[in-house]
Amino acid sequence: MTKKILITHIATTLNYGSAMMAINLISRIKPFLNDTEIYCECDNYNLDRIKKGTQLEDIKPFESQHSRDISIGQKFKKYILGKDPSISSITDHFDMMIILGGDDLSETYKKGAILRGSIYHSINKKCRVILAGQSFGPFSGTTKLITKRLYKNIPIITRDDNSFEFSKGLGIKDVIKSRDLALLALPNQGQFGEIIEQLPTEGKEYITLVPSGLWSKYTSDQRGYTETWIGIINLVKQKFPKHMIILLGHVLGPPKSDDRVSINKILQGLSKQESQNVVPITNELQPAEARQILGGSKLVITGRMHAAVSTFFMRKPAISLAYSEKYSGVIGRGLDLADLIIESRNRNWGKNSEIIDEIDAKVDYILNSYGGLVKKIDQKVDECSKMVEDQINFILKEINALPA
Repeated sequence: MTKKILITHIATTLNYGSAMMAINLISRIKPFLNDTEIYCECDNYNLDRIKKGTQLEDIKPFESQHSRDISIGQKFKKYILGKDPSISSITDHFDMMIILGGDDLSETYKKGAILRGSIYHSINKKCRVILAGQSFGPFSGTTKLITKRLYKNIPIITRDDNSFEFSKGLGIKDVIKSRDLALLALPNQGQFGEIIEQLPTEGKEYITLVPSGLWSKYTSDQRGYTETWIGIINLVKQKFPKHMIILLGHVLGPPKSDDRVSINKILQGLSKQESQNVVPITNELQPAEARQILGGSKLVITGRMHAAVSTFFMRKPAISLAYSEKYSGVIGRGLDLADLIIESRNRNWGKNSEIIDEIDAKVDYILNSYGGLVKKIDQKVDECSKMVEDQINFILKEINALPA
């Protein structure tokens, strides 16, 4: 009998981080599975991008029937009691559901953690649920008590030690320590080397900046957020006068995309002189192409964590502007690169932001220790990649253990 596996959390492959995780997992488990069908929770457009990224054609789409605009009473009936078509559409047709990692199961998104947890709890009664490559927690108070009940019997593969320790302390039965699924070579990574040659930077060194569209995670002052990024551009121009500057959109899917929400506003705010040698790249790319661009940089300054992960995988340094716990877990502890993180939540954002001064100091630190830093990155990425391979082997073992 054919086993059916559903992989979720990949509704938009225009979030290159989410797409990397999906592509790495699917491309590595599919060749070892007989009589098994893989479905992705996405539409046909995004499925085609996953097929191209994995170089696998035998993947099927699944579109969720989950509705969000309902009352608390309806949510209780639907998700706690499991009486909802979106749950039965999964439990009646699939043997396993793999939820790919992110940071939405944390205190930053605690309401979502409870709602999602109630759904996963109901599904897990009939269909094996695995949380893969997750930043999980921390939670406190009532949220902690509720999540302890909801996630107790669901295997959680953590992508950082903070999440692992919290999950173990919460009493979850099956917790596996691992790292982010993006910390592996993408299957077609080597085929996109020509992307660098097609850039306006050909023959020149460049610095890549990745402004996040999630400005509200940092500050309530969107104008100040834009002004800080303009200040970062001017800082980079001052420190690297012969380099080009790339503004890379790393999340292009709605609603808070990097291109429309951040990059366009930054470009509008630049003077004619400031905009010289600044190259925006906001067209749709394969994740492997985005990784090649990041890897061709002298260094990267980013508000998107997976842009930093890709940069490190390409053995280059990245300065991260952090807005959640995932940065300290994945980058700080996992890669032992806490000295490349700037905690940027609820800070003073604007023309004279101290964040610009901190970036200045971080850039000097990188330049003064570049060789040793790259050597350390190389070593830590190798360690993390081995842990990700163990994660994939665990998932394969769980799939093979499903009743035929």
